[in-house]
Amino acid sequence: MIKIEENQKSEAQIRLEEKLESDRAKLQEQIRKDQKKIEDLKRKAKSVIGEMFAEYLPDYYCFEGSELKEIVSTAMKQEVVSNIIAEIRSRTDADASETNGELQNGETGSSDDSVGAPEL
Repeated sequence: MIKIEENQKSEAQIRLEEKLESDRAKLQEQIRKDQKKIEDLKRKAKSVIGEMFAEYLPDYYCFEGSELKEIVSTAMKQEVVSNIIAEIRSRTDADASETNGELQNGETGSSDDSVGAPEL
């Protein structure tokens, strides 16, 4: 009769634990990459916002942060701005559903990571 100690691990268990550790490391790496991508997108968005202020309010640096917030807040409350935002969102939703339909039909979508920034 073979006596097996309780704390003795089988080869399969050892391999599975090694795979688990490997998978954990891969998960952590993917999380790091995703966080970096999010930070890059935020940085690009801030850059676009800065470019817009420079274009439409060239002396924006003369204003306090609270004043700039007041300007943006007032602009965002305008009905024409709300209408344009709604129109852009509906176009974006239509483009997204069209892209999803193409991908479901086996066509490939473009992978453009750039933010839709206005050309200066």
